[in-house]
Amino acid sequence: MTDLSGDGLLALLPPAVAECLRRCAVPLSFDAETFGRDLQPTGAPGIDELVRRGQLKAAGDGRFRMPDAVRADVLADWWRVAGRAPVLLPPVPEPLAELAARLGAAARAAHRDVEALDLALLHSNDEAATLFHELYDPADRAHDLASCTAILELLDRPDRLPHTYTLQAIRTAV
Repeated sequence: MTDLSGDGLLALLPPAVAECLRRCAVPLSFDAETFGRDLQPTGAPGIDELVRRGQLKAAGDGRFRMPDAVRADVLADWWRVAGRAPVLLPPVPEPLAELAARLGAAARAAHRDVEALDLALLHSNDEAATLFHELYDPADRAHDLASCTAILELLDRPDRLPHTYTLQAIRTAV
């Protein structure tokens, strides 16, 4: 499973499966409750079936994720569905931004703040910058290199690099 977007395998899948995988590419990871509430459209298979097929991976602690090797390609399909080139460039398609906002609020409520930062990069420049400082600044003051590195690595993810309008402003502040 390499190219799942555009004219690749994602386009060959039943619409409910393709939509499910597009949604599953948005968060870094998710649990079964989030899958059922926000990621699984009517008619899509369950998590166990998607894991069996290799389309999702277990991430530990009851969480699941899209394999890194295909996440950016599947995420780019949001742009194709919006009638644009499947390239991760701003502006983010509105349905993607809305889903990222919902998932980000749930991540914040569950104290998964790094995941919330990742999702904010898809829906709100201001929220991403604020959350970045809430996470990075205390870690920096505490000389917590591991936390600082994890936050900065998040900003350098291949599926986030094209959003340089947000990332440049945030990284400049470091």
